[in-house]
Amino acid sequence: MTTSDEEFGQAVASYRAAQHMSQKDLASALTDAGMKVDAPAVSRIEKGQRAVRLAEAMKIANVLGRNLGDLIGTRMTTRERVAAAFSNVEWRGKQLAESVARFSEEVMNTGALLEEDEDLLESLNDAEIGRPRDAADFSRWYAEVLRQRIWSIRRERVGQGNYAVYPVAADKAGLLEAIAAIADTALLSSGEYEALEDSGVMVMGVLDTVADEVKNRIVF
Repeated sequence: MTTSDEEFGQAVASYRAAQHMSQKDLASALTDAGMKVDAPAVSRIEKGQRAVRLAEAMKIANVLGRNLGDLIGTRMTTRERVAAAFSNVEWRGKQLAESVARFSEEVMNTGALLEEDEDLLESLNDAEIGRPRDAADFSRWYAEVLRQRIWSIRRERVGQGNYAVYPVAADKAGLLEAIAAIADTALLSSGEYEALEDSGVMVMGVLDTVADEVKNRIVF
């Protein structure tokens, strides 16, 4: 009888082959993602000879461009599948928060550069939207540009495979609310940051805390 470790390994091998990756390629990609393994270790995983923890399984799924359930779903109880799915939500949420932080820094950096020489605002003139009113208006102006170009941007996202389809119209509001909440975890006012510093301990965020609570619930 095939064990869950073997089923997981077979799924990894199948999706790795579909990506035209060698075991060495996968090992290198996993190491870059923070899971230090070599090609022989990947071979043992694929043969079901090396146990994989949930945090590692999430990294493998992410590197292979799959959902965690694609790799571990068949032998899990419903409770375990929910825990794994929620853990994957937390993983993606942490990635989103990190991207929001970097995106926000770039937006603010652009605004600061424009403030040094507002004559450069003319270089951002859009045929439909016009240009930002001033350096402080850059983020609002950029949001308006995105709204005006939403369908061309959506076509680009679909072509790149970077999209999600929601089956019920009412789902969008909830999804956007969750996305906004994730983004808010990455945005601090100077006062909020100073308050955290003054507390003496930069505590883990909610995402990290919850992820730590669930990461060891499932053992292959």
